[in-house]
Amino acid sequence: MSQRHVAASLSANTTCSRTLIVKSLSAEELNRIEATFDETALTQRVYSSSSETLLKQVERLWLQYCTIRGLDHEVAIAEVDTRLLHNFFFWVLSYRKTTLRAKGTLETYWKVFCLVRERKVGYKLDKLVIRQMQGVLQRLVKDFGLQTKKREKVAMHVEDLFEVLKTLWTSTDMTFDHERHRTQLSLIMLLAGITGSRPGALLALRYRDVQVTLIRDPAGGQQPLVLIELTYEYTKGYLGAKDR
Repeated sequence: MSQRHVAASLSANTTCSRTLIVKSLSAEELNRIEATFDETALTQRVYSSSSETLLKQVERLWLQYCTIRGLDHEVAIAEVDTRLLHNFFFWVLSYRKTTLRAKGTLETYWKVFCLVRERKVGYKLDKLVIRQMQGVLQRLVKDFGLQTKKREKVAMHVEDLFEVLKTLWTSTDMTFDHERHRTQLSLIMLLAGITGSRPGALLALRYRDVQVTLIRDPAGGQQPLVLIELTYEYTKGYLGAKDR
């Protein structure tokens, strides 16, 4: 094929592609999409399944509280003030006194409540209310004797990991439904130690997230080196594939 024919073919393909793009949606269709745009729903942040569970949990607590007091939950959450918020979290601490025992947990409930309200009404709480709630939360922590010290996260050293894996590989006391699970658990523990990734991200890994590459040994060895690259999709604060 001559260069002229190749150029003509490329030009035709480009024109065709542009035509397809232009004609993919008509003006009427674009106008309809714009007219039906739901700003409240479509501008809301997309959360992970675990975060959604917590949002629904706090929302259920609010519904239960409003039912007890005979309040319209939608009106109450839109017009909520510091007095009502103090009463709500006082009730939550009394209702969940066996499970809500730490300052950090109370602060998490407060932050999640703010997200629930913003999702419902479309705008954030007044800054004055937010500032006042800092004092309210501090008072509730004191009144209910909540734990204020953070639990220390004990680090696992390489030697500790080796002992755990040794027991996992050699012990006959540890049984699994399938021996494949023993290998998978070992891999997850090794990846956790090497990458420091969150458990949820590791457990969500699939074969499609793993890329294995053989590369030439730079030291001149005959055996190639194995390079394993992982792509995490379920990481904190992010939805979608993440860089390897």
